[in-house]
Amino acid sequence: MKWLIQYLVLGLMALLLMGCQPQYKKQTSFTDPLSLSGKACVAKCAQDKAYCDKRTSQTVEGCKEAAHQRAVLDYQEYQTHYDPVDRPEKKVDDFYDDSACQLAVPCTSAYNQCFIHCGGSLHQVDVCVKNCPKVTTAAS
Repeated sequence: MKWLIQYLVLGLMALLLMGCQPQYKKQTSFTDPLSLSGKACVAKCAQDKAYCDKRTSQTVEGCKEAAHQRAVLDYQEYQTHYDPVDRPEKKVDDFYDDSACQLAVPCTSAYNQCFIHCGGSLHQVDVCVKNCPKVTTAAS
């Protein structure tokens, strides 16, 4: 029993320490191509990305609307069999599940590849956004 408590304490300490770790986000900087044709090509890439983003947004919204309609139907079905003695009453939101609507559409990665194909370049760096280590500077 004592070893179980020790493992639980160690596990909790590990979880607490993981929450204190620095968190990084990838930041991308773009260098445009020099030629006019390269710049026109990049403009086309931007149009394609905007179209991709719009279609993705429409698809996600349609998916969420369908999820809501399913939730309403499931709620209505629940209401026909609801017995207040057996269980607490639920709401439509309890039946709503939009987890299938999280699409992994590569609009940004396609744009980045198109940008490079047009003669541009990009540079990616990891930037600390939370729990960042303190930067020390050498005294002069």
